[in-house]
Amino acid sequence: MPDWDGEDLTGWNSKPLLHVATTGRRTGERRKKWWLVFAVLPEVIYLIEERGTRADWVRNIIAEPRVKIRVDGGEELDARARVVTEPYEAERAKGAVRGTDIGRTLADLIEWGQPVAIEPARAESARATGGTTPA
Repeated sequence: MPDWDGEDLTGWNSKPLLHVATTGRRTGERRKKWWLVFAVLPEVIYLIEERGTRADWVRNIIAEPRVKIRVDGGEELDARARVVTEPYEAERAKGAVRGTDIGRTLADLIEWGQPVAIEPARAESARATGGTTPA
């Protein structure tokens, strides 16, 4: 299972905001966004984007999936973001977000929103090498 540089981020579920920094697809400049509604599982963080792939930040991660993430008071971590396209994973993402305190109040958004997954930066390397991460 990929990890977050040895850190267990599930404690982030108790934090009020998740900050994500993307790279602008046209400008190359750093773009910052934050979320109130997110779910942190041991191997992935799920967000729900209400504008789907029309959202600028989603277009940015499609063009350049490398992102930086942090919670208030925490250090930035390297990660990779992707739009969730598999139906099973989309339901898993929506269920995880629906299970959060704020997610329970935003059921409509969660039902029609687009799930996005954020994984450790090394997760892509692990997938490419059959589950092992190069040293």
